[in-house]
Amino acid sequence: MKKVFICLLFILVTIKISQAQNLNQVLGDNYFDHLAYAKAIKYYEKALKKDSVNVHVLKCLAQSYKNSGHFRKSEELYELLRVNQDTSSMEEYAHLLIYNHKYNDADSLISQFNLTLPTYNKQLIDSLMSAEPHYDVTLAGINTKYSDFRPCFLNNNLIFSSARDTSKNEYEWNGQPYLSLFMADMSEDGSLSQVRPFTKIDSRYHISSFQYVRREGLAYFTMNNANAFTTQKDANNAVNLGIYTSKLKKGIWQKPEPVDKVSNKDYTSTHPFFSPHEDRLYFSSNRPGGFGGSDIYYAEVYRNGILSDPVNCGERINTPGDEVYPFILPDGVLYFSSNGHAGLGGLDIFCATIDDDFFSDVKNLGVPVNSSRDDFSLIFMEDQSIGYLSSNRSGGVGDDDIYLVKKIKPAKALEKPGSQADDKTNEEEAEKGETIEEQAANPPLAGNENNDAIYSAALVVSIPTAEITQAEKMVEPAFTLEKDITLESISEILDKIQPETAPLTKDQLKHLTFRLYHIIFDFNSWDINAESANELDKLVDLMKKYRSMTIELSSHTDCRGNSAYNRVLSQARADAALKYILKMGISVNRIEAIGYGEEKPLNRCIDGVDCPEGLHQENRRVEVLITGFQ
Repeated sequence: MKKVFICLLFILVTIKISQAQNLNQVLGDNYFDHLAYAKAIKYYEKALKKDSVNVHVLKCLAQSYKNSGHFRKSEELYELLRVNQDTSSMEEYAHLLIYNHKYNDADSLISQFNLTLPTYNKQLIDSLMSAEPHYDVTLAGINTKYSDFRPCFLNNNLIFSSARDTSKNEYEWNGQPYLSLFMADMSEDGSLSQVRPFTKIDSRYHISSFQYVRREGLAYFTMNNANAFTTQKDANNAVNLGIYTSKLKKGIWQKPEPVDKVSNKDYTSTHPFFSPHEDRLYFSSNRPGGFGGSDIYYAEVYRNGILSDPVNCGERINTPGDEVYPFILPDGVLYFSSNGHAGLGGLDIFCATIDDDFFSDVKNLGVPVNSSRDDFSLIFMEDQSIGYLSSNRSGGVGDDDIYLVKKIKPAKALEKPGSQADDKTNEEEAEKGETIEEQAANPPLAGNENNDAIYSAALVVSIPTAEITQAEKMVEPAFTLEKDITLESISEILDKIQPETAPLTKDQLKHLTFRLYHIIFDFNSWDINAESANELDKLVDLMKKYRSMTIELSSHTDCRGNSAYNRVLSQARADAALKYILKMGISVNRIEAIGYGEEKPLNRCIDGVDCPEGLHQENRRVEVLITGFQ
């Protein structure tokens, strides 16, 4: 009887231990499935003590370690999985070895298990590691043991995101507090000091990626789709990130509002950054229809602040991986981070030139800007002498850290598509002279119908500073503008431009007006019909061919009706044409749309003058004024 009791007791204890072990795994799985890796680790570690070869627990714990920043611990567990011949985990193990800067070990693993890693290129890595560095990268003096990243400029200050505010709730992904905004003073040499909390913006969870847009007087930033009162979840019960705006009134940031056409509860949109002219919003999103994970998009900003539908930056920029943290310099260079282009390991920082809707092939910035870990959110001052980036590379203070970047020698410039070798020479010659404008007087608007359609071109001429004779000043261009320039004839003029044989120089082409004859609006309407769309398509083709051209697109009415209403109507028509052109991929900073109403008639038909319908129709027109051409 005593033996039976002991056996029963042993069975009960065994069952109890087994249940406890299973309970730890179940709890770990529950937290793992909810992306609460910091909590999942606690239960997986307990389960692993009871069963050190449980492949499921090993895999989940290895991934939890990696996602929460414990890369060495993760590597140890993947090695156990390799010993146990768990082939399903070897691709992730190879990526982790690369991430931990163990390229030779990764090569051996790739060979042993015949793995294919599309973004791993050892020859490229060797080239990047051995190349002469163009930048000096050092830790900024503001980092903590928590995540500190995503710097941005605001006057003489640096705004950045940090998890150092321990009064906020814990983010279960990595066990750190939710992100807040902080500010530091920035000196001329780039050193940072006087860190303090930035003026509070209402955010229930994360807030980061701050940028102030002066034209709109708004702050743009990333935050979870939630505030103190509401939480928006997707179909999987996740609270995604979105891009929001807020306005500062009397020292208080107003309630954040989601950016229309960009933020959506069903997917993530992050890392807003405006182009230098504040006419394009770039951001990253995993919205449907992209190339893979998160892609970089842009939206044109119309004059009233309304955004166009987002446009994917295309396959030169985006990959099946993640592209994040866009930043644009005034010289038209886009910087961003990607783990989908071949690089050193995790996220690497790349650059590409932008020319309207055209993006060049990307270039890896190399060492020391990039490392085998995640390197991201690079920003530069305008002269590119000083910048900052974020990285979780080895040797840092905490998780993600902010680094100071200084140029130590000019990096090889990215040549923009279509650039000429003698551009610098032309610029130097232009600096030796003074620019003047000579504009012929306009013919009378009334009394001479034969002169109704004469156009005058402003001639911009570079005058040397040396003494010039009066005879030299009176020299006029040999080419005489035709009476009525059209879209077709201006194309012919532009096609003939050569240094010696040009009918007009590029400078002389500035301020030249031509008419879009086939844009015709119905009465009291600004809808773009098929015929008008065809004419605008030709203009778009012209602007894509000559990418330096900037224009003023103007709409005009006849004098009949109320002058104030005619001004509104013409502006609506100009805006309609502008919207159509922007949808075709032309940047908004190349076009200004103005409705002049009845202010600029081509003939004598003004208020109080009886005119035939033909002359009224002549005044109802859409014109294009070339305002820049290089």
